[in-house]
Amino acid sequence: CSNERFIADSLFCSIAWAADIICGKQVTSPDGKFQVFPADMQRRIKSFASEGGHLLVSGAYIGTDLWDEVYPVDSLSKAEAQEFAKSVLGYELVTGQASNAGVVSCSDGKEMNYWHAPNPASYCVESPDGIKPSSADGTAIYWYPGNMIPAGVAYDGTRYKCISLGFPIEVMKAPEHIHKIITDALDYFER
Repeated sequence: CSNERFIADSLFCSIAWAADIICGKQVTSPDGKFQVFPADMQRRIKSFASEGGHLLVSGAYIGTDLWDEVYPVDSLSKAEAQEFAKSVLGYELVTGQASNAGVVSCSDGKEMNYWHAPNPASYCVESPDGIKPSSADGTAIYWYPGNMIPAGVAYDGTRYKCISLGFPIEVMKAPEHIHKIITDALDYFER
């Protein structure tokens, strides 16, 4: 469902076991719109997680939009969003320009390619986020192989689990890699 529906529909949150939060290349615009995690989205995600809902979050700017300044944003809302990412989603930004190679390594050593240059098949992510665990309750699960900057974090929350990825799942070149990422996340949520 759309983020507006997710925010407004409390029924969804009471019946869903997990949510896939697809952030793509969303980033706060110069007029302050399109924040990755605006306050109402933070509240809904916190509520969903507190009820045991697991989270899969992916996007090219899930760290950059909160810690770096693509466009000027109110510093109070930025600080609140940073705290939300650290305490609810379990990650913090390493760098907003983690790689330009289009490759992510898995914990099993296998590599997956994503679209990092313009092409006819998909939008591309030229410079994904590097994110790391914000506490001992998190673990890095994907890396950018050229520099080993973490690309994904698995986090054990109080009543829920969360996987956050500094790249959008939908830009993976091979459908089997999208399937692997989602299947691995669901397996992690069931443990």
